[in-house]
Amino acid sequence: MKVWWEEEVKKRALVAIGHKILVAAYFILKDKTAYKELGGDYLDNRKKGQTNPNAPR
Repeated sequence: MKVWWEEEVKKRALVAIGHKILVAAYFILKDKTAYKELGGDYLDNRKKGQTNPNAPR
């Protein structure tokens, strides 16, 4: 049985993904640069050097 808000969540997710794609396309065209794929482990590697300021000491 579907819950009434499941469809709404799917629509919001699609709009959010579309927004990300449009923003990326805008900056690629504005800056006249080539698209560069960052890779699947980009966020993992990016966060390795960061520390969590909210972590207990």
